[in-house]
This record gives sequence, structure tokens and C-alpha cells, in this order.
Amino acid sequence: MRCRCRRRPEWGPSVSRPGPPGTGHVPDPHRREENLRFFAEVAGLRSRALRQRIAEVAEALDIVQFLDRQARFLSGGEKRRVHTAIAMVHRPSLLLLDEPTTGVDVQTRAHLIEVVRGLAADGAAVCYSTHYLPEVEALGASVAILERGELIARGPVQELVRSHGHAALELTFEGPLPPTEVVAKLHGETRDGRIRVYAEQPAMEAAGVLAALGSHAGRLRSIDVVTPSLEAVFLSLTGRRYDDQDGSRPEEPVHRDGERVAVS
Repeated sequence: MRCRCRRRPEWGPSVSRPGPPGTGHVPDPHRREENLRFFAEVAGLRSRALRQRIAEVAEALDIVQFLDRQARFLSGGEKRRVHTAIAMVHRPSLLLLDEPTTGVDVQTRAHLIEVVRGLAADGAAVCYSTHYLPEVEALGASVAILERGELIARGPVQELVRSHGHAALELTFEGPLPPTEVVAKLHGETRDGRIRVYAEQPAMEAAGVLAALGSHAGRLRSIDVVTPSLEAVFLSLTGRRYDDQDGSRPEEPVHRDGERVAVS
């Protein structure tokens, strides 16, 4: 960068080219395969090993079909996949991934998770941040949950689920919810227009819940068993769902200030 900006480096020879002083320019006319090749060569890959590794990463992330394209012709999700491929192409010992599946389809997300798991199994240290909790459960690694810049929980997924997740019955009604005294009788809580009743054995306790509802049971539209999950952990720790902005779970992660799950 010192050479590009016509500043003399602190060591080594100085290389100068005509141009406006103090400016730098990084053109992007290259094809995506050339970008992958460049970073692989910088990491020391050569010849057959280089070609083989580019092919492996391109297939795993489903970018083979646009390796010949320039970046300006790629969608946001396609660029994200190429960036992830560049980060992985040299089999790094430390891999930092910040929401790598934003804008990608379900199949590519699954492929990426498998690639990350493979790198971790080979000994790489992986730090993976995401707002999409099913990805975290699929990775099954050590998890750190951050809220508004503070670490509120850390540990393996299953350990967090055992410590903070609780099974429950979730009741959905036609029309308004039963009055607060009925909810109190159930030892339940209202959330998102439903009543949630925590229970050690939900299926066994469903009959008792129905009896406690009395006449309100006639308006019951559905009763669902909620198994402990990372979402339940997040709910227990923060008092809200990870997609609590509009009450509906998005297909893709939604960026919001303050909440993030990091996997390592």
C-alpha cells in the first residue's frame, strides 16, 4: 500500500509510478477464479494442489458457474459466497466468518456449514457470527451469545439448552386470549398472542392444562409442544425471540443492533 500511494516503505526498495500523490487505486477487472488463484498463491499453493483446492471450494460453495464473471455482474449473495471461498481456499488455521450465509439459498447454506465443520474437524479454529440460530445448532460448537455488546452466555449448544432451555406447551386461541386469572392458574405467560406453559413433560401435562382452561378450551385452535432449543435459550436470557421485531421468523438473518450469536 505504501508503494501504491507513493510513500516510501520503512524497509526494502521504493517503487514509484506516475500518478497523483497520496492516492491509491485497486481495480477489479479480474474474474472470480483469478481472485481465488491470487489468494491461494499468496498462501503458498501451487500447480495441482492450487487447482484442486479452488475446484473443491468452488463446488462446496456452488460458485463454479460464475467463476468466469467479474464482481460487478454478481448478486450480493454470490459475492458473499466468493468472499467466503477466498477466506477458505488456503485451509487457514484461523477462520473468521461474519454472517457468511446472508443472501444465500438454503442449499448453499447447508454446503457452507459442512465446509466449516470439515475445516474445524481438520484442526482449524473457526469464529462464526450469525443472527440465524438454526445455523448455530447445526454447527454444534461452543457458543457465545452477545446482546448490546455484552456477553450474556457461553458454552456448548447442548449445555446451554440444558441450562436455560425449557420444554413447554404453546396454546393458540380463536379470538382473544383467556383472562389473566386463567393464565395465572396455568402458571403460564402470554407471548406473541399465545399462552406458553412451561412443563417438564409437556405431553403428559396437556390434559391438566385443558382441564384448567375450562370453557376457554372450546376456543383452543392448537396446542403445540415446544422442545428446548437455542431459540428457547435466547428467549430465556433476553425475554424476547431473536426475530422479535415483527413477530415473524425471517427466512434470512435480519440485522439489528445489539444481538448476535458467535460460534467458535
